Amino acid sequence: MNNFKKTIALEASIVGLVVIAIASCLAFAPYRAPSQAFDPRAVAGYFGNEASGDLTGDGRDDRAFLVTRDEGGSGTFYYAIVAIATSTSVTAPQGYYLTNPFLVGDRIAPQSTEINASARELHVNYAERNPGEPMTTSPSRGAVLLLKVTSAGVLEGLMR
Repeated sequence: MNNFKKTIALEASIVGLVVIAIASCLAFAPYRAPSQAFDPRAVAGYFGNEASGDLTGDGRDDRAFLVTRDEGGSGTFYYAIVAIATSTSVTAPQGYYLTNPFLVGDRIAPQSTEINASARELHVNYAERNPGEPMTTSPSRGAVLLLKVTSAGVLEGLMR
């Protein structure tokens, strides 16, 4: 397979993963009872802020991105998801599997997403409101969410 075809196949697999990620974000509602997790009014979408780098220590570039979930209220929920690379073989196309969606925040202003490959950390930079400010106030304070992919492929938050 020539490089152009490999690139097209890789990008097609990422587009497919984004669709799956959006669908999983629609079904994922950690703050609800399992019987109410799926809300047919919820709308999810690809936000972007894509970053590439090795988060699992296997030498392959994984890809992280943000998706949104809007349930029709006043807020938009932002989630980070990582597509973990599964193959870099010359004969087999590169594949991916998705981590769980990890809630970044509600009514925030995402800034950038970065992968620190040496620490195997995902850094999601965003603006949030100051403590005590109403939800109607525009986000103005910088914040960073640090995430890591476990050996089981679960995206988890780090405490520092």
